[in-house]
Amino acid sequence: MFPKSPMPRRANPHKGRRSAPSGGAGLWRIWGMGILLSLLLFLAFFYEQPNPNDLGKLPPVQHQDVATPVLDEQIMAMIEDDNRLERLRIKPEVLSHLLEKSSQVVPAVADALGMPSEAIPIEQLQAQPESFRGRYLGYTGVLRYLSPGREGHPFSGWQIREGWIDTESGERLLFFVSDHDSEEIKLPKEGDFVRVEGFFMKLRDMNLPEEVNKAPVLVGPEIFPDYEPWEPTYELDPTILAEIHDGAFINGRWEDLQDMERYVLESQGMPLWHLTNYVLSQEDRISALDWRKIPPLVSKEDFDSYRRSTPASRNELRGEPHRILGSFIQARTHAAKPNPLGIEAWTEAWVQVRDIGGQTLPVWIPKRIGNIKRNIAINCRAFFYRLMAYKTLKGEMMYVPLFVASDLHPLEPLPEHPVMQTVKFILVAAVALIALIFFQMNRRMKKQRLVHEEEMVVRRRRRRKHAEQPSASGVEA
Repeated sequence: MFPKSPMPRRANPHKGRRSAPSGGAGLWRIWGMGILLSLLLFLAFFYEQPNPNDLGKLPPVQHQDVATPVLDEQIMAMIEDDNRLERLRIKPEVLSHLLEKSSQVVPAVADALGMPSEAIPIEQLQAQPESFRGRYLGYTGVLRYLSPGREGHPFSGWQIREGWIDTESGERLLFFVSDHDSEEIKLPKEGDFVRVEGFFMKLRDMNLPEEVNKAPVLVGPEIFPDYEPWEPTYELDPTILAEIHDGAFINGRWEDLQDMERYVLESQGMPLWHLTNYVLSQEDRISALDWRKIPPLVSKEDFDSYRRSTPASRNELRGEPHRILGSFIQARTHAAKPNPLGIEAWTEAWVQVRDIGGQTLPVWIPKRIGNIKRNIAINCRAFFYRLMAYKTLKGEMMYVPLFVASDLHPLEPLPEHPVMQTVKFILVAAVALIALIFFQMNRRMKKQRLVHEEEMVVRRRRRRKHAEQPSASGVEA
């Protein structure tokens, strides 16, 4: 009996075999390399560092929100001016109420109350007093009389002054205003051009010191000087600029801030108007090409030269032009007081200059600016006014130069240099070439995988055929 021949062990077809790369793995490699190259290009040419200032949800340009005083309808209903006897009387409670409410009116509130830009004709008030009662109106003219202060004001320490003006049309207008009894308030003299604003109370008749019939009466906060329009100025007056008081830096510290903490609402006066007139007059004299020659404020030394300057040297720096290159951060608009330049509003803008350590500089603009996107690049053509002290959101005191400019000018990018165009073309071509190389590599690997699979199929068939030959020969024996 023949011994049983052992059955040959079947060879493991996967042993010693290298797994062929799959087509999916090659495709993912291409996608990965494309994403990596795109990320590198974005970081190199398009990424901008985010602004570190946390301003919350505040809009870039804020328009001043004001609360308008509301007149008491019951008190206003007590006013009577239908006949001469009623027009001769002024009821104290009505006058006190209107003096109290008018004391809350500043230029922004006057705008919110809808004060007409053009004076309403006196004849219209006389014909329809009820239609205008309680409205806030304004008139300009020559001051003919201003009484001494008298008691009776609703606020303690304040006084009442009354008087009248001859309007530009030659008609009489009566008024009552508040007197703070402050040394800072310079009362106009008889014969001065003034502006009177206030709530229209009634029509009034008077016998003394002269007879007046149906003259309108306004009750307002104060008498404003009325200025004749100024001509452009091309030279600064040192005597006017000497009225600016912006601190004393002594022995490495600020000993006296003086007017440094005043914003534009408290700073409207002769020095600011004079410098602003000079700034506006330079628009036609300094071309855009000349502005490019003016050095920008990007040096820490120039920045410190303003802060560390003495009051005498600072007076020589006032009106010095600078280009402020930075990012627009925030702005707020305010209604302007009556002024000789016809300015209707002021804008307080803040520009961050990263070249001087990220300092935020204030720029005052004599108009309302449009909606500007935050962090937009600004090329501000500004003139030095004075130093300013302000407190940051973190409570830190900052001492920086304050500038006046006619407008905020977005930075216009220069034309792209031909070298940069060439570099961009080379980069795009390089990315396309790398993508093509990876595509060819993946295609070649796919072909190799197919050939490898075919060879493995042929090799398995040969092994299977070789393994069946001994068993067949044992059966024949």
